[in-house]
Amino acid sequence: MVADIPELALGKPMRTGLLSGRTMRSIVHARTVPAVVSAAVVIAAAAVAIAPVISPLHAQDSHYWTVKYGPRASLLGGAVIGSVNDVSAAFYNPGGLAMADSLGFALSLNVFERTSVTAEDVFGGEDVSLSRTGVAPSMLGGAIRGPESGRDVIAYSFITRQRVRNSIAEVAVAAPPGYETVAAEISVNRDVSERWYGVSWARAVRPHFGIGATGFFTTRFDARAGHLVVAGSQAGQGVTATRVREFDYDHYGFIAKLGALLNYGSFAAGLTVTTPSIGLFGSGKMTYTDINVRDEPGGDPPLIAVAGLDGLSSEHRQPLSVGLGLRGGGERFQLYGSAEWFADVGKYDVIRSGPFEPQSPSGSAQLEYIVSDERSSVLNWAMAIEGRVAERVTAYVSYSTDLSSNDGSDSDLVMATWDIRTLSFGADFRIRGRSLTLGSAFGWGDSSTRDKTDLFPNVDLDPPPDFGPTPVRYRSFRLILGFEF
Repeated sequence: MVADIPELALGKPMRTGLLSGRTMRSIVHARTVPAVVSAAVVIAAAAVAIAPVISPLHAQDSHYWTVKYGPRASLLGGAVIGSVNDVSAAFYNPGGLAMADSLGFALSLNVFERTSVTAEDVFGGEDVSLSRTGVAPSMLGGAIRGPESGRDVIAYSFITRQRVRNSIAEVAVAAPPGYETVAAEISVNRDVSERWYGVSWARAVRPHFGIGATGFFTTRFDARAGHLVVAGSQAGQGVTATRVREFDYDHYGFIAKLGALLNYGSFAAGLTVTTPSIGLFGSGKMTYTDINVRDEPGGDPPLIAVAGLDGLSSEHRQPLSVGLGLRGGGERFQLYGSAEWFADVGKYDVIRSGPFEPQSPSGSAQLEYIVSDERSSVLNWAMAIEGRVAERVTAYVSYSTDLSSNDGSDSDLVMATWDIRTLSFGADFRIRGRSLTLGSAFGWGDSSTRDKTDLFPNVDLDPPPDFGPTPVRYRSFRLILGFEF
């Protein structure tokens, strides 16, 4: 016997019927009567419409260039692979450390960030909008030159790749044709923290040519708790469902970045290669709960499955990437351009529960809760202009792209995907040998969720609700503040 286990977009991985190898996405137990199936499907559609908005708001796992590091690099939109003159070279191009003008202590703070995600026309023309306001990731670093010739540079860097903690709850009520009432309540709590700790070495092998490498020890903690309650009625029949999906894991790894920089004053070029991540160790736990999916008394028994699993292994992968950057111009104005290609990452399990049996009904197939990830290859690029507007004031403006690596891939970490474009501008002020950087960045992107009809392939609906794709709009604003000493 193969049980049809509900899937309501809180992490799709319930793989059931281990002998058959099928992945089921039906809404209620296979023996439930068709009328109740239809009502439950409509209820689930409400949750599916909201979940894609919630999931990507918490973290930009599918984007590699959204966050910029270093005061100057932030205003240049990351277009500094071919010209890095401060300690942010440890991240962008380690070879630039050997050619950098400023190698003191650097602190880059994105002191304010507001991000909003809006799903359009979800219920009867109404939009669902969620927003987050807080402190964005930052960078701290410093470097020293070797005591002899000064050709060697040693640097350290601390980078916050992600830091998000959100709790969101939404309620939707509708009465589509043929149904008395449909209600869905969904809440998602997400806590993500990813930090990179880097040590860099660089050498000026020629007066105008430097090479370098940075080794990053990476740490990642990711926890998500999804709770779903749905209820509805049709022609005197009722259906309710309670679902809990929770997981948290930590993972530790290593990434190496190699770089070379050629600098001839008015012209500079840089090349970088970032290795795929090497997983060192990781662990996690999962909770799976399905309770009380039934029709009126006399119907089939509910599916009851409760499992708490600890001591599981975890995995998190970063792709190979290759970057190229150029800089050119005169004394007052400089033009910058950079591009970086990221390889794909084949589908893998981030964390999985292993097989377990539900408590009811008896004879049901084993269940397995799996969270997987997959990435498509992307090519990001940025263009920027730097102009000296006064003796101690330099202005910057830039445009950069950040394509989603989940476009066309199959990931349980992010449902909706969009390509982000960012416009940044600001200025750098030199005061008594120190640098103060002020600026802002505005990002935008549009996409849509997948056609939700695909979630319910084995259900005949009369009347059929609208399960089509939901347009999603992404907007962000960031205030940039940086210091160099």
